[in-house]
Amino acid sequence: MPEQGALKGVTCRLMPDKLNVLVGPNGADRTTLLDCMTGILPASEQMELPPMAQILYLTQELFFSPQLRGRDLAKCLCRLGGLRASNRVEDYQEGLDAREREMLAHLWDLKLGKASTGERRWLFVTLLTRIDRRLYLLDEPTSGVDPTSRLRILGRLQRLVEGGGSCLVSTHHLQDLRHVDAHLICP
Repeated sequence: MPEQGALKGVTCRLMPDKLNVLVGPNGADRTTLLDCMTGILPASEQMELPPMAQILYLTQELFFSPQLRGRDLAKCLCRLGGLRASNRVEDYQEGLDAREREMLAHLWDLKLGKASTGERRWLFVTLLTRIDRRLYLLDEPTSGVDPTSRLRILGRLQRLVEGGGSCLVSTHHLQDLRHVDAHLICP
């Protein structure tokens, strides 16, 4: 784990058929663990992970220009993920339910600076999970999000796992986990 030994001796195994959830109080080094897994911080112990090109990491902070529109973000993330980018919202709606299709259509032409925190987080998660990777790491993807949006984000991640993806998220919202098939990890 990190050179400072903050996570010395921590072990965990991800369950491939469940939404893996990293829980613990503030200061429990959840973000440090994710940063070590992605190479942002050095790890002093060996970790068995897919190659970095097969890991997608969404940090707590969402970096964006408030002038970008939803469609700009969609095209940018598709290109970064090696997917074909499109100008048509319909090309991004596969696998979304009716309400999610409405949300995406609403955000398509909206400047991200005008979108709520929950809308931006839902859009980031929805677009990023379109990119095919072996492991998805999401650091508090539901932070600052209303209960309905949290459930939508967790539902999206649950569908990702059901489709064969491996996913590890950190969260403080334990009450929402009763709505997903979760494997809890406490470092």
